[in-house]
Amino acid sequence: MRLAVIVNGEVRGVVGGTDSWRVDQVTVPDAPVYDVELRNQGDAFVRVSHVALVRPFGAATIKE
Repeated sequence: MRLAVIVNGEVRGVVGGTDSWRVDQVTVPDAPVYDVELRNQGDAFVRVSHVALVRPFGAATIKE
């Protein structure tokens, strides 16, 4: 399994492997809005159960 992770039109990484369950992380740019696309790079069907955008541990929050 290989999924290209595209954020705001830019490929941020390719994740995946042969494991049946995986947790992978890619960094995302600072932006007010995110357009996220997961593009299957392999020949096999891929099931994605969860995708989340999270701040890294200890990251400061922005208050306006």
